[in-house]
Amino acid sequence: MAKRRKKKGPKRSAKKRAKKGPRSAAKKLKRNQCKDCRRVCKSPSGLASHRRSAHPTGPDNPTPKKGLFLKSMCETGNVTIAAEAAGVCRQMPYEWAETDEEFVKAWAEANEHASDLLEEEARRRGKVGVLKPIFQGGKRVGFVRQYSDGLLKFLITARRPEKYRLNISNEHTGKGGGPIQTEPVATKEDLSPKELEKLRKIAGETGVS
Repeated sequence: MAKRRKKKGPKRSAKKRAKKGPRSAAKKLKRNQCKDCRRVCKSPSGLASHRRSAHPTGPDNPTPKKGLFLKSMCETGNVTIAAEAAGVCRQMPYEWAETDEEFVKAWAEANEHASDLLEEEARRRGKVGVLKPIFQGGKRVGFVRQYSDGLLKFLITARRPEKYRLNISNEHTGKGGGPIQTEPVATKEDLSPKELEKLRKIAGETGVS
């Protein structure tokens, strides 16, 4: 027996297939819905708060820039350089500090870390020294190690100020170590007419009125 052939329906045109699209196409976002986790928030401000806490690496979140700023502050201790590394203006970290207490604490720790690095570098230059090249006839012929006694002096003075800091005080005393004696200033009433006349002549010669 001959097999019956199934009737094929009309073929869909390419335009109709394009309109329907693939089944895996992403659905449109609802109002105030997070594009990453699809969570729907009550308001735009709630959505912004959710993205800052749940997705801190988003392009609209300042947290990554804060991290770049703090990292550079640990290395340099310079606000201008750290702001440039984070891609923000110099005033922006101060604006962050007005509303973010954790950022203020992290900033203080970064400053301490930068100070420790500076102290360690000063210690190295004072104790280990640095190599400086020696040139003769325009050619480098060797190196010499130089130490910084001044840096060591600053370090030890900062560590033990009660022992190494110069405490200088000036005291003014009178005769025999007693108090300074003061005398009242003479007034016009205390001067004789001749003394007053002499003072007028002196004032006229010097141009003092």
